[in-house]
Amino acid sequence: MTSSSFARFGSGAAAHDAAHRPDVLVRPRCAVAALAMLLGVGVMALLLFVPERLAAPSARLGVMAFNTALSISLLAAAAMCLNSGKTVLRRLGVAAGAIVALVAAATLLEHAQYAPCLIDNPALHRLLDPRSPAPGRMGAGVSVVLLLLGVASILWPYAGRRRVGVTVQVLVLGAMLTALLGLMVRALDVQFLYSPAFSQMPVHTGLALLAIGSSFWLAWHHAPWNTLFPFASDEQRLLSAGVLLLLGAAITAVAIAIYVYDGALERTILQQQQEVLAGRTALVQATLDYGTASVKAVAVTWAADIAPLLRASDRAATTRLNSIAASGVAAGMSAVAFFNARDEQVAGTGELVESPGWIVIREKPERTMLLWDAGVYLRSQIPIRSGLDTVGSMVAEQYLPALTEALFTQQAGDAPGVLEVCGVHMRIALCLPTRLGGFMRVYPSETAESVYPIYRALEGRRGQAYAADPAGARVLTTYAPLGEYRLGIAVRAPEAELKAPVRRVLENFIPAMFALVLILVAVLRYLVHPLAVRLAAREQQLAMALAASRLASWDVDLATTRVHLSEQWNAMLGGEPVATTTTLDELDALIHPDDWPRVHEQIERVLKGATDAYEIEHRIRDHGGGWVWIQSKGEVISRSREGRVLRLAGTNANVSERKAAEEQLFFQASHDALTRLPNRRLFSDRLRQAMARSQRNLSGMAVLYLDLDKFKEINDGFGHAAGDQLLQEFGQRLVRCVRATDTVARLGGDEFAIVLDPLQNPADSGATAEKILSAMAQAFVLTDASVSVTTSIGIATYSGDEETDEAGLLKRADDALYEAKRAGRKTYRYA
Repeated sequence: MTSSSFARFGSGAAAHDAAHRPDVLVRPRCAVAALAMLLGVGVMALLLFVPERLAAPSARLGVMAFNTALSISLLAAAAMCLNSGKTVLRRLGVAAGAIVALVAAATLLEHAQYAPCLIDNPALHRLLDPRSPAPGRMGAGVSVVLLLLGVASILWPYAGRRRVGVTVQVLVLGAMLTALLGLMVRALDVQFLYSPAFSQMPVHTGLALLAIGSSFWLAWHHAPWNTLFPFASDEQRLLSAGVLLLLGAAITAVAIAIYVYDGALERTILQQQQEVLAGRTALVQATLDYGTASVKAVAVTWAADIAPLLRASDRAATTRLNSIAASGVAAGMSAVAFFNARDEQVAGTGELVESPGWIVIREKPERTMLLWDAGVYLRSQIPIRSGLDTVGSMVAEQYLPALTEALFTQQAGDAPGVLEVCGVHMRIALCLPTRLGGFMRVYPSETAESVYPIYRALEGRRGQAYAADPAGARVLTTYAPLGEYRLGIAVRAPEAELKAPVRRVLENFIPAMFALVLILVAVLRYLVHPLAVRLAAREQQLAMALAASRLASWDVDLATTRVHLSEQWNAMLGGEPVATTTTLDELDALIHPDDWPRVHEQIERVLKGATDAYEIEHRIRDHGGGWVWIQSKGEVISRSREGRVLRLAGTNANVSERKAAEEQLFFQASHDALTRLPNRRLFSDRLRQAMARSQRNLSGMAVLYLDLDKFKEINDGFGHAAGDQLLQEFGQRLVRCVRATDTVARLGGDEFAIVLDPLQNPADSGATAEKILSAMAQAFVLTDASVSVTTSIGIATYSGDEETDEAGLLKRADDALYEAKRAGRKTYRYA
C-alpha cells in the first residue's frame, strides 16, 4: 500500500451506506441462481433428446432425475423472482416453489411405499441407471431438500412476520445442511451408514441445491427480517463463533475417523472375503470332484454288465439292473436309474428329483448337473455303450450335504456374506439358493457385468467389486471361476453388514464427540463471560467518554486497508449514530481538495517513521454535501519487524464551530465593518505581498488611491445613514471594476485603495481607472434620495526594481490623488 492511498483514512460513511443497500446482493444472488438454472435446463435437454450423453458422467457423478432437473430450474427461477419489486414476478416465484414442493412431497410418498403417484420418468432413465428399481425417481434426500426449499419459497412473501421469517431461514439452512451431508456421504464413500434412497445424492445435484440455497441465503442476509441470530452483545458473538469452530472441528474429526477407520476395515474385509472365497471354492471343488468321481467309478465297474441287460429288456434283466442300482444307493447314491435307448426308464432304486431347479456344470464326457430340491444334488447322466452303439444311460444322483451347508450357514470367524454358486443357461446366470432366499436366483443376461460381477466369474475371471442389489444397496462381491466346471462362485455381502463395526463405533464416537463439544462450550462460556463483562464495561466507559467529548474513534488496518469508525463518526457527518466499516480508497473523495496535500504530507511522515503521531485539521464532505472541519489525531499502534506501519488508531473531532469563530474573529480584525472590504491592516499586508512578488518576478503592479468628491456635503445634507449606504454601494462598484486577484480596501472615511497585481503594462492601471470613473458616473440610488458622486484617483506603479516600501508607494498614490483633485476632480493622475 502506498502512503498516498493511506492519506484517505480520515473520512466517510458513504461506502457503508452503499454496502448496506438491499439491492447490492442482487447480482451475486441472481448469478448463483442462474448457474443452477442452466444446470437444470441442460440436464433436462440431455435427458429428453440425447440421454446417452449422460451415461459416461453418470458413472462418476450419479444420474440426475428429470424431475430433479425440472425442480432445480423452477427453484432457481423462484430465487431470482421472490425479491423482485414486481408483484407478478413474486407470484411466479411462489407458484414455482409450490410446484416443486408438490413434486417432492409426492416422491417422498412413493419412497414411503404408498401408492405410486405416477410422476416418475422411467423411459428417460433406463439407459442411464439400470440398477435402480424405480428409474426416473429422485432420491429421498434430494426430495427432502427440494421440499424444504419449495416450502420456503411459498412462505417467502410473508417473511416480514418474525416467526415466518425465522421459519424460512430454518428451512433454507436445513436444506443446505441436508445437501451438504449428501455430498459428504458420497465424498467419503460411506453410503452404507444411511438408507440408499437417502444417501445416493448425485454430485452435480448436490452442488446445484447448495447453489440455490446460497442464493436464498444471499437474498435474506440483509433483509429487515433477518432475525435468526440477533446477537446483542460481543459475548454472544464470541460464544457463537466458538461453538461453530468447535462443531466444525468435531465434524472434521468424525469425517477423518470415518475415513481412516473405514479404509482400514475395508482392507481387512477384502482380504477376509478373499480367504473365505478360497476356502469355499476348495470345499465346493472337492465336493464336486468327489461326487463325479464316485459316479464314474460305479459306471466303470458295472459298464460291462449293464449294456447286455439294457439290450435284453426282460424281467431278469430288470431285476439285475435293480440290484445294481441298489448297490449304487448302498455306495452313497441317493438314486440310480437306468434308461434304454428310447430314454425310457427300465430300472432304478431311489427317487430321482422331479421338476428341479438345475444348473448344467458339464456336458462331456457325461452330462453333469447341480439340482435343487430343498438341498443340493449332483446328477450325472452317463451313456452306456455296446461297441459303437449307445444302448442307454445311467442317471445317478447324490445329495451334497457339505455344499448345502456351505450355502446356508456362515462359518465362525468368516466375514459376513453368503456363498453363491452359479452357472449359465441360455446366457442367463442361474444361482443356487442361499440362506437369503429359498429359490434359485436369476441374473438377467442383458445387465452389464459391472452391475452383477458373477458374470465375470462365469467368464473365467476373478476379483472383487462393489455393485448395487435390486434395492439399490451396495454389495461387495468377491468372485472366481470354479475349476473345470462351467460355474462361477462368489461370496457377496451388503456393505452395510460388512461395515457394521464402523456404524457401532460411530454410534459411540459421535455422541462422545458432541458431549465433549458441549463440555468445551461450557468451559468457553465460563472463561469468556468474565472477560466479556470486563471488555463490555470498558467499551461502555470509552463510548460514554467519546460521546461526552463528541470524539469519533477510528482504527486503520493497513494489511486489509479496512477502516473501522465509531458511531459518533456517522453522526458527525449528519447521519444516524452507527458504527462504520469502510476502506481507504472509498474515503478519498470526502477530503477537501485544498486540504488533501497537507493530509498526505502528515501521513507520509508517519509511514516513513519520522514520527509516531500526527495532528491535523482539514475539511470533509458531510452527507448533505457541505464541508465539515475536523481535527484528526492519530498514532501508530503496531509495526512489523521491519518497521513498516501495520495499524494506526486515533480520534476525530468536529471543530467546525471553532473554525467558524476563528474565521469570524479574523474577518472582523481584517475587514471594514461598514463595507466588509479589507481594512487598512489587511490592505497593507496584501500590498506588502504584492510588492514582494513584483520584486521576485520583476513584474508590474499598481496602487490606486481614491476618495469621493464632496462626500462631506452629501453626508451633512442627507444624514449619516445615507452616507453609510453611499459608501457601501461605492465599495461594491469598485469591486465589480477589478479582477478577483486584485484587492479593494477602505482605509477610513471616504478613502479607498486598490492593489492591482499583477500588471503586464502600467498603462493597464489607467484602463481600470477609466472603468471606475465610468461606473461612478451613474447616479447612486439611496433609500431617501438619488445622488451623483464623482471620484478622484491617484495611481502609483511599481515594477520591483525601485527602492521603496509599501508606505512610500501608498504616499506616492496619495500625492497623485491630490493632483487629480487640483485638476478639477473626476479624473486620475499618475505619481
